[in-house]
Amino acid sequence: MYIDTKLINVYHSLIENEYKNIVDEKSKVINPDNINYSMDYKEIIRTIGKDKFEDLRKLGFLVKLDENSYRTLHIDVAIRSAYIRTQYEGVEYIVGPRLNLYKLPIPSKEDRTLKPFGSGNYEKEFYRRVKGFFNDDKVANIYCEIVKKYLGNSGFDTFQIFSLITLLKENDILNKKGFILTAPTGAGKTEIFLLYALAKLLKNKIIKNDGKVLLIYPRKALAIDQSLRVIKLLFIANQILKRYEIEAITFGIRDGDTKRVSNIEEGDLFRGLTCPICNKYSRLKYFKSGKKYIIKCENGHEFEFIKATKEDMGKEHPDFLISNMWAAEYRLVEQKNNNNDINISFFENLSLLVVDEAHEYTGLGGGLVSILLKLIKDITNIPDFEIILSSATLPHPKKFAIKLTGIEKDNIYHIDFINTISKSNVEFKGRRLVLMGIYDISPQYSWSTYVQLWALMMSFLHYVYYKQNKIYSPQSLIFIQNIKEIRRALSGVKENIALGEPKDHISYDIEKDPYDPYSFIPYVEDKKLLNDIRKILKLNGKIEELFNLIGEMHSDLKLEKRSKIIEKLKSQKGLGVVFSTSSLELGVDYGGVSFILNSGFENPLSLRQRIGRGGRTDKTLRTTLGIILTRKVPSESFLIYDANIWDKLDPIGSKDNDEELIVSHTNPQINLRYSLTKGLIKLAQNGKNTYASGRGIRNEKELKEFLHNWSNAL
Repeated sequence: MYIDTKLINVYHSLIENEYKNIVDEKSKVINPDNINYSMDYKEIIRTIGKDKFEDLRKLGFLVKLDENSYRTLHIDVAIRSAYIRTQYEGVEYIVGPRLNLYKLPIPSKEDRTLKPFGSGNYEKEFYRRVKGFFNDDKVANIYCEIVKKYLGNSGFDTFQIFSLITLLKENDILNKKGFILTAPTGAGKTEIFLLYALAKLLKNKIIKNDGKVLLIYPRKALAIDQSLRVIKLLFIANQILKRYEIEAITFGIRDGDTKRVSNIEEGDLFRGLTCPICNKYSRLKYFKSGKKYIIKCENGHEFEFIKATKEDMGKEHPDFLISNMWAAEYRLVEQKNNNNDINISFFENLSLLVVDEAHEYTGLGGGLVSILLKLIKDITNIPDFEIILSSATLPHPKKFAIKLTGIEKDNIYHIDFINTISKSNVEFKGRRLVLMGIYDISPQYSWSTYVQLWALMMSFLHYVYYKQNKIYSPQSLIFIQNIKEIRRALSGVKENIALGEPKDHISYDIEKDPYDPYSFIPYVEDKKLLNDIRKILKLNGKIEELFNLIGEMHSDLKLEKRSKIIEKLKSQKGLGVVFSTSSLELGVDYGGVSFILNSGFENPLSLRQRIGRGGRTDKTLRTTLGIILTRKVPSESFLIYDANIWDKLDPIGSKDNDEELIVSHTNPQINLRYSLTKGLIKLAQNGKNTYASGRGIRNEKELKEFLHNWSNAL
């Protein structure tokens, strides 16, 4: 079924109407007297028409309560989540559940129509700026051809094309050295800096400059996900560059999971990635080619431009490298004459450094990142070296960028989503609706038990929607910071399933009251399926399929298992609920995720990011319910009762009166680390052993020699 903006907006209007009827406008508390509110069938038909009603039914976004009464899926889940309890007629776990509603403009497919060779004013200005950037009409046309093919049937939206025009313009007119790009989740920031990076690399190839691009991510899951976009872009680019006899742009991923040749067997999976070119599912694998390995997909697409091993990257540094801050720091102090891995020479030739999700780097961690950026700036030989920070909307972005990059105020340019669309006078057709709940756990109950009960409900919802052939089977993410607590909660859910749950939630006793939040029966509109499930529970004592619908995602999992979880989330099949640490909170698009539960009340900026994982696609009707569950930790009180908490959680962005993010760039210990690392860099530049990789220091003689060389370099 084709889902257009009209259907999405219709669904949002129904939610807004329900919200007004169940939530107190001032306190945002879900009124317990109004939780039986529903929409009358005739009223819905009158409001949205029969065709839209049927579309929402088929998709699964309308929940039938009785013969003539319905609720939207998101409001229904919000209510049942607010009144979770262990047993029928038991006491609720949540005290005074609060719910807020946010609507934000987000570009839709219908907004992304601007093309590289188009005839509109922005399109003409983009083409003019590309020609000015390359100072060569032929190369400008090659670049636009690559971009057009990469975008396919889609195009740029106003924010994306304006941002690219700005980056290209500021580069050669105002000579800025730093940019900070801020926009809410789902606004299309990635394409902006990727296509600008492509422009820099293509220009470097033409003028025979060895300038490189480094893209830094704070999470492995995000880095691997974004690698697919880069591989797709470079596959297309290199096909076109080959026609014009221009050298290929190479690519590598350097982090803790990057392999050496000796650790690879032919046919091994390459980073758990699937082919970005194939229309059907096909995995990327290592294949032997002489003494090295090349990457191919199972359907035969070759990606010879990928430097797949540490040795490949050492012999010839990739033009485009994806890494993280900590791996980058190790490579930065690798001696110049070590050709078995990325070494300091790569950084000496750095032309562009992009730091995605930059708001993650605060406090002492931000201080460490700030000295790393400063050290890279100190050693690069490329005159037009630039840093781009890409971030969710954050308070005082320019001040933050100054602290993190060390670039002076006058040399930093801020590109902001809201300011850009305001200046352009363009109103996006696309909208995203976020329901944000603060659910305060009762002191007498365990937050972990609540999480288990919620996971049971959401896995059952996914299961029965799939069984009823609904077009959309909802997926949910549960964020818990601690791996041990994830495993405890996961074990508890599976124990409940083993004991026969959710048998009590679909029993004959509760069937008479579909409005009771304890009941899951409204999610099973097919009465035959409901009876079949009851028979399964009676015969087997449990629903076996539910076990496989719940997964976990964290750093303790092996790469293969992590890849399978991400695969299932992306395919939107075979997985209903994922327990995760912060691994999944940033940047990655999971098309089926529409419900988020966060255990604990912490930094509002991080909470916005986590809840931003939901409702990112048309399939979810651009709608998400994000529940922040308190854990009765004393520090949470400062946030729960903050008068401005709803402003701080606003997905559209931070307000001017919000506090600046702290970056400890002046901390004495940070400055000491800067000096010590600078000494190591001098050793690396002189080809002296820094022991950044390979064997460590073995004896006192080597230790004395190393310390002597290091102290002389300081």
